[in-house]
Amino acid sequence: MNGHKLSISQVSTPNWDFSQDVEGYRAAGIEALAVWRDKLDLYGQAEGLALLADSGLKESSISDAGYFLRKTHAQSCQAIEDTLEAINLASSLRAESLVIITGVGGSVFRSAEQDRQIVVQALREVGPAAEACGVKLALEAVNGSRYPGNTFLSSIPDVLKLLDEIRSPAVGLCFDFDHLWEEPDLKTHIADARGRIFAVHVCDMPRQPKPPFDRRLLGEGEAPLGEILSALVDADYKGYFDLEIFSPELWARDYSELINLSQEAFTHL
Repeated sequence: MNGHKLSISQVSTPNWDFSQDVEGYRAAGIEALAVWRDKLDLYGQAEGLALLADSGLKESSISDAGYFLRKTHAQSCQAIEDTLEAINLASSLRAESLVIITGVGGSVFRSAEQDRQIVVQALREVGPAAEACGVKLALEAVNGSRYPGNTFLSSIPDVLKLLDEIRSPAVGLCFDFDHLWEEPDLKTHIADARGRIFAVHVCDMPRQPKPPFDRRLLGEGEAPLGEILSALVDADYKGYFDLEIFSPELWARDYSELINLSQEAFTHL
């Protein structure tokens, strides 16, 4: 991927604290990181923001916000307020995008259509705030069979249909290899999302992932990484590619080595 940019998601290095992430990524020559709000909060938001400002690192994305489908209206309003807070944080960091998870099935008394309309209204409410701040909201589709309870969006067409209903230039798609790489007609769907892909989470994947999650380093799985990445670039995606590794096995290894291996593999895709 010559000319394209690899960033590292902080979830890929969970045993490093926030400051170790910054130091380790800089030492590896990485120019950007994907911030996780809970890791920043644990370190201290003011301290973390100051550290990032001094580091010279850019912020590719922030994870995550949303989760609008709570049991009660008051709880859903709290989720909207939290998302507005996350938008302000993303703006302060000049992050390219804020990843949004919709949530799913907060109340057994609501229909699927009622849940959908709660999400539509919530995104219509936070969309103008994001647009005013120059922040892009990236809706993540999630493989529901392996990761139940996160969202009712499980494919690119699911997200695009919701985007068409919301009609906000600030809301687009987060493409995550783990969740979408085996989607039927994937290249066609990526082309359909042209100009609306706001974040990309990259990893490699085995055909039969071991629970609870089993992401692989680039080039060590079976996903057609080069073909998919080329399709994303052809669909006008110009942002960072966030290396996002969920794997107990990889989390136990040397992180500097994993980052170096990932950089090398990325340059040859």
